[in-house]
Amino acid sequence: MTLHTLGVASHTAPTGLITFLKHFLYHRSQRKGQPTAQISYNEGLAIVRKFLSYASTHSLAELQDFTANHVPT
Repeated sequence: MTLHTLGVASHTAPTGLITFLKHFLYHRSQRKGQPTAQISYNEGLAIVRKFLSYASTHSLAELQDFTANHVPT
């Protein structure tokens, strides 16, 4: 099984949605003054953690191939 964009998206998208919902369901006043009070920071942190968890199940060569992909501009 190779590391590809579709696989990464399918593993990180639910995390993004869950984090988004949790962010607004819990009282924001509890997080006031913390970096996670901002939705973009909170969601980005959760997605990066999920990606690292998913990438750790693949070999280093697969990870290097994934990060060497051309990104269209």
